[in-house]
Amino acid sequence: MTAQENGQLFRREAIAYRAQAAEGKPRLASPPAFHVLCVLLGTAVLIAIVFLSTGSYARKATVAGLIEADLGIKRVVSPRSAVVERVYVMAGASVNVGDPLVRLKTTPDLDESQRQQMLAEYQEQLRSIRQRIEHLNDQQQQEHQRLVQRRLQLLNSVNEHHTIIRLQSMKRDEIAATRDAASPLHESGLISRLEWGRLNENFLAAEQQLARLRSEQTVRETEVNSNEVALSQLESRFGAELLQLEQEQSSVRQQVANLEGREAFDVLAP
Repeated sequence: MTAQENGQLFRREAIAYRAQAAEGKPRLASPPAFHVLCVLLGTAVLIAIVFLSTGSYARKATVAGLIEADLGIKRVVSPRSAVVERVYVMAGASVNVGDPLVRLKTTPDLDESQRQQMLAEYQEQLRSIRQRIEHLNDQQQQEHQRLVQRRLQLLNSVNEHHTIIRLQSMKRDEIAATRDAASPLHESGLISRLEWGRLNENFLAAEQQLARLRSEQTVRETEVNSNEVALSQLESRFGAELLQLEQEQSSVRQQVANLEGREAFDVLAP
């Protein structure tokens, strides 16, 4: 079959495709190492996803506290030297935290002569402290009575002078009214200059007397206020010293109890 016949028998596109297929077509080729790396990377990613979703991991942290055992033996110690006076629980019994276990009583580590000497010194200190407390209480009571009496005296004086001021004010007003009534007579010459001067002097004297009484009343009222402040501060003034003496007395009594071996305390379950 000639080329002309062949061209008439097949389409041109089919002839061109066949010629190209015979020659072949280009293809990109990658090195084998690239495929291996892709497979390894994919496998690593898959393993990481599985570990994060199903696995567990630990991290470090710092906390403050105490480690207590649920089982085992716990040691219970006395804070100071003492002897067992009473046992509250038996061996093997169940206890809760804070339950008393035993009662202890302190014992002085001294010979009898030293103990008696120290007891005598502490008893003398207690006697001196009691005397000082009684003296302070007496002082506080006497000072309170004095301030109360002073307040009553001041209040009576203020009331009395209030009456005096009221009377003096009325007297001043009467003198002023007399002077005002005599003023037209003085202007018309019916009252002498000497008489008019006497009226003015009487008015000025009454005015000065009233001012002096009011000033004295102000001083008395200030004293009343000061007395009230002293009364309100009386308890705090003596209270601080009394509190200090009571604390000192409690401390000495504690020392006496230690020497006499009377101090007892409970040891609680931890």
